[in-house]
Amino acid sequence: MGMSQLEKSYYSTLIRSMDELLTLKPWLTLESTDVFAVQDPNGDELLFVQLSGGEDEPFELMAYRGARGLEMLWELNNCENGAFVADQSVDVPALFCTFAAGDDLDNIDREILEDIENPLVTMGFPVFRCSRPGFQPEHMNEQDVFLMTQVVRQTLEVVRLVNEGMLDFNVEEGQEDSYILRKPKQTDDGVVWETTRIDMNLDDKLPKKPPKLKRAELSVLKELPKGTRELRLDLMVSPFVSGNESEETPSTFLFTVTDFTTGDLVCARIEEPGAKLQKFRDSLLQTFQEMLLRLGERPATLHLESYSLCDVLGEAAGKLEIELSHHELPPLRQAEMDAVLRHLSTRFTRKPGLIFF
Repeated sequence: MGMSQLEKSYYSTLIRSMDELLTLKPWLTLESTDVFAVQDPNGDELLFVQLSGGEDEPFELMAYRGARGLEMLWELNNCENGAFVADQSVDVPALFCTFAAGDDLDNIDREILEDIENPLVTMGFPVFRCSRPGFQPEHMNEQDVFLMTQVVRQTLEVVRLVNEGMLDFNVEEGQEDSYILRKPKQTDDGVVWETTRIDMNLDDKLPKKPPKLKRAELSVLKELPKGTRELRLDLMVSPFVSGNESEETPSTFLFTVTDFTTGDLVCARIEEPGAKLQKFRDSLLQTFQEMLLRLGERPATLHLESYSLCDVLGEAAGKLEIELSHHELPPLRQAEMDAVLRHLSTRFTRKPGLIFF
């Protein structure tokens, strides 16, 4: 890894700060819904911090980046079943820390701990990662480590203030979009941190424009005969991982269509590694249109579990008199996954697109 002395210093401070945080047992006073913000001292970026777990389950600190990160936080946490939002877990801009057993550390994790004198491991070995849309979680760079150090130090202060009764997360009705903010302020004596609040109305900050089929495109599809076939639609992330721990690994997204009754694979689309999930997801409406034209009929029912697929296809399916059945689906048969992965293995030489089987 070849860490610089500065990076070693950052990691040393970060790990000791995490141990200090665990000593305060924040899970005794903060719920996972007690989300607060920390501003980057070197810029305007906001990171929204969520603590989860504790003594009876793995502790985790997530710092979701910006308005998009905050949106993902609530989408992932407000769902009664993780399977319904599983595809979105790779679309999260965040820094995070979890704790792992020694056997679960990779070589870079071990190097980080070896370069730090007497690492403290109250709940296991600390594992730090950076997550950004389009890529698998990876090790932090020097700037990330510094920023995570600031986040943990301010988390410590928030927990102390709560424990001392000087801060609480209660908000009045109508102020649900208001968050506690730890904000840096430059003074003659250096940077000092103050506690304030910030409003984050995500509907205003992240206006959505769901994809729609044109009227002429819908007219063509309505002319297709209505069949009795039931199809299953899945949106998932390839299990492919890089063999090099130091290299970033792009996420490869898969959209599969199988016969709900037989389980046989009908078609699949494989996206280029590193594509943005939101862009890929929005393009699936056109993929859906192409699929119907190739099949030559409108199916009776579409079975799916992903909320994002419901959002993309719901309006078009309704206008085409196709029933949407939203429920948890069993895993795809291994034969279908093997067929998809055989095509995935040639993803660097094949042009991405809809593949019929």
